[in-house]
Amino acid sequence: MSDVSPKLAHLPPDQYLAAVRAGMRCHDHETNARLVRREIASGAKLAGWQCATCGKWSAVDRAAVRNFESLPLYDERVRDAFWYAELEQRRSEGEAELEEKRRQYSAYLQSDKWRRKRAAVLDRDSNKCQACLVRTATEVHHTSYRHIYDEPLFELVAICRECHEKITEMDNDYWGRIYGRSAQ
Repeated sequence: MSDVSPKLAHLPPDQYLAAVRAGMRCHDHETNARLVRREIASGAKLAGWQCATCGKWSAVDRAAVRNFESLPLYDERVRDAFWYAELEQRRSEGEAELEEKRRQYSAYLQSDKWRRKRAAVLDRDSNKCQACLVRTATEVHHTSYRHIYDEPLFELVAICRECHEKITEMDNDYWGRIYGRSAQ
């Protein structure tokens, strides 16, 4: 078997499988394919077309192929390089989307609508931190982002900066364990 590209070898299996299941963007299969041979895990020897762009495989009847042993081997590195590029593009698109959401959220926190909600929550909670019940609340914490931008006041709580930082750190640790990364 061909070597697996080191670019994909480091990926966790769930990311690799997600990439495989996500579908390919290559539309070059018919014009950019070559006839190759391949041995699969069971030991069976197959012939087929491999797209030189994305590595997609399409089996053909081996009996119809002359000089089977002289065919080049199926190249897993082509497939891996394509999927690596796909993953990187999707990761980049996801980062751009996340940055846009952060920009929108930052703008919301500067809005009059948020200022009114913030003042109402601080007043409702008598400017006392609802996490420690000791310090003066100077911030308002979202207990949920389910209704973001139109959140009911019961999803907001008055909190001091120190407790807010601790809770944010705990949330990031929790989501980092769930998704294998920081939730920031």
